[in-house]
Amino acid sequence: MDFRSTLKQGLLSFLAVGFLFAAQTITAQTFWAEDFSNGIPAGWSNTDITSNAGEEVTFAWADDPTAVNVAALGNAQIENFASSTVNNGYAWANSDRGLTAAPSANHTAQFTTTAIDCSGQDVVFFRSESLIGVFDLDAVTNAVLRVSTTGDEWDTYTMFPGLTTATRFSANPAISTIDISETAANASTVFLQFQWQGGWEYFWAIDDITLSSENPAPPVDLQVNSPLGEFYAIAPNAVTPISQVEPFGFLLDVANIGSEDQTNVNVNLSIFNAANAATAIYSEDLSYGNVAAGEIVQNQLFQGTFVPTEPGSYIGRYTITSDAFADEADPSNNVQEFTFEVSDALFAKETGATRAIAPAASNWQDGEAHSWAYGNCFYVPNGEGFEATTIDFSIANAEDIPNQQVTLWLYKWEDLNGDAQSQDDERTRVAVNSYSIVGTETVDQLISVDLFNFIDSELPITLEDDAYYIAMVEFTSPDDMTDLFLGGSEAFDYSAMRLLTDSIQSPRYASFLGIGTETEYSPVGFGADIVPVVRLAIDEDTSIEELSSNNLIEVYPNPVQDQFTLNVEFEKMAENLNIRIMDARGRLMVNQDYSNFQSQQLNYNVSKWANGTYFVHLITEEGMKTQRVIVQQ
Repeated sequence: MDFRSTLKQGLLSFLAVGFLFAAQTITAQTFWAEDFSNGIPAGWSNTDITSNAGEEVTFAWADDPTAVNVAALGNAQIENFASSTVNNGYAWANSDRGLTAAPSANHTAQFTTTAIDCSGQDVVFFRSESLIGVFDLDAVTNAVLRVSTTGDEWDTYTMFPGLTTATRFSANPAISTIDISETAANASTVFLQFQWQGGWEYFWAIDDITLSSENPAPPVDLQVNSPLGEFYAIAPNAVTPISQVEPFGFLLDVANIGSEDQTNVNVNLSIFNAANAATAIYSEDLSYGNVAAGEIVQNQLFQGTFVPTEPGSYIGRYTITSDAFADEADPSNNVQEFTFEVSDALFAKETGATRAIAPAASNWQDGEAHSWAYGNCFYVPNGEGFEATTIDFSIANAEDIPNQQVTLWLYKWEDLNGDAQSQDDERTRVAVNSYSIVGTETVDQLISVDLFNFIDSELPITLEDDAYYIAMVEFTSPDDMTDLFLGGSEAFDYSAMRLLTDSIQSPRYASFLGIGTETEYSPVGFGADIVPVVRLAIDEDTSIEELSSNNLIEVYPNPVQDQFTLNVEFEKMAENLNIRIMDARGRLMVNQDYSNFQSQQLNYNVSKWANGTYFVHLITEEGMKTQRVIVQQ
């Protein structure tokens, strides 16, 4: 999927009217300003023209940078607003509006100033600082500035060019600088209106609005990344086993957010071993030549690739320079770094939880359990001779759901129709296990669960070359609608990596999300900048020992209607025995532990079990054995 197809279209129209850039000092002649230090100004119109009664979205005043986090719908803190004068007040609208389910109608919030006098101003530049998060509807077309000289007819200007639901959040603060002279120049009556059409988004915070008689951008200001925020390629994984490293490339956007053209623009990409960060182990330059004022150069691909040769921690660094680099107004946005690690045996898309995350409550169905699966996709280039061993994950709200169960799945996935979605018939169940939540787990605690071969638990979970594997945590809620929140991370944004690998027809993915059972898993999920803490460990294939035929293990009757007997006669006493019975979807039906076990007949009532095949796993220190039992009511 090309995450930026709509982005490019939005930027074409945007370049004609202005640009979005990181915070910097205003040097232009400001003739009107509003920083909300005295609340929402008297006379401003603040309405929602489409929501149903009780679901209206309007702008409120706050002077607490954290106030926007109530729009996180039970998730951990998303982001504090970081405008220049945030502590003396700002205006913000909460699209979630505290609802527990999706609204019955989309909102159209309109936040409109009183009349502003622009008489004698041949040029009028608008500037504001804001932060917006979207979920259902793209900001590029639905969160706009409208300008009018009458209050009846409006001209529309793009504030968030290309910001779609694939990106979710703008820069913080996103500074919109727009030439509105065509509408406002020399007009004695000018109205500004912030219009937001949304379904069930996050929030939009606005502050430090000014009108100026000249472009407020400084003469020299180049930026690594586009004005939308961070867009640069990182490594395909945050952590990759040394046996599975592969060459990966580099891509990024750059922008001239100053008011003057720049010459001899160059970006250097260097890789450093964190143990010796002073000396680059790889370096490559990409020349951009001349970049005009206000120009955004997107998706430039470096020619070379890098492949790590040893375990360790690494740093990647993009640095932009030009002939006028010594006069840069804001050197802080000339460098962008990313990190990655090479491990002995671990795949991970993150290096620790930064938040909690679960699918939106709108996925609940009346009278039905809420079921979803969330995890990560790992590409295995060199699978032969290796096996999957564990899935590691973290839970953020274990105290809310003690004794509830999650199922851990490992799938092999082949994208047969090329749509980058993982359909149920494209996935092969490779391994499974389950975990019962104790209630004391914390979000920074990794839960490691051993995997069993789905077909036969005595067999190793062998991996294949050139294959995609999806490690998923599946959860079905109890009837009281208490949800599971996984640990998640926003520290790694895989958007540009996805674009790069798609463009060379070797796609690499990050997270996958599916709602319901036996459903399609989508790589869009919560956006490519959010991944769950769901990891996959591998090891060399050592072949799991099977219990010898001298151990008698039998199930009867089989098929069974009401009750079956598991007859066990071990050749010698087992110090520890674990018996697990799972259904064909990996749900744990029975989990029993015994000590000093040698011979016994165990009975199991299956009268309330659904028809189908069940797997009886016996695990001892000597080896494993699996029996199948078919339930036919």
